[in-house]
Amino acid sequence: MVDDLQNKNQDLIKQIKICKEENKILDKMHRQKVVEVEKLSLTVRELEEAVLAGGGAANAVRDYQRKVQEMNDEMKTLDRELSRAKVSANRVVVVVANEWKDANDRVMSVKQWVEDRRFMQGEMQQLRDKLTIFVLIFGFQVECIDAVEDISVFPVVCTNKEIYSLGTQIHDCSAKFVQAQVVAC
Repeated sequence: MVDDLQNKNQDLIKQIKICKEENKILDKMHRQKVVEVEKLSLTVRELEEAVLAGGGAANAVRDYQRKVQEMNDEMKTLDRELSRAKVSANRVVVVVANEWKDANDRVMSVKQWVEDRRFMQGEMQQLRDKLTIFVLIFGFQVECIDAVEDISVFPVVCTNKEIYSLGTQIHDCSAKFVQAQVVAC
């Protein structure tokens, strides 16, 4: 009976050793799985941030496209105003020339004609300057759109360094745009 108990005791000790080994292996596997879950959680957070950044980039592209369309409309308006000013200047020249043909009716003197011509040329120059400024702003807008479109075609998974670089590009384009608008005012 004592031998039986000793044999059972030894069997139980062997089983305890086996269970301890299994427990060590399971603990090691559990730690590995926890590390994997943490890595995957970090990856999920990065992907969520990238998706949000992509949505922001898409909104920025739409905003810039809308602004470019507005600038194009303003440019057309300025072109029309410039054309009207040229037509008005030509009409003044024709009227003055016709008045000079009639020797009896010299209403406008040469001095006044020169002043009117300078005034019209000044208006035309102002319109040209406005048009030049809007062309510059339009160029900056196109640069910004290109930068934002480059961002929108980036893969979803990017490093923090790439995200920082893209943010810097957008900031530079925005600064150029603001600077051009200040010059326009």
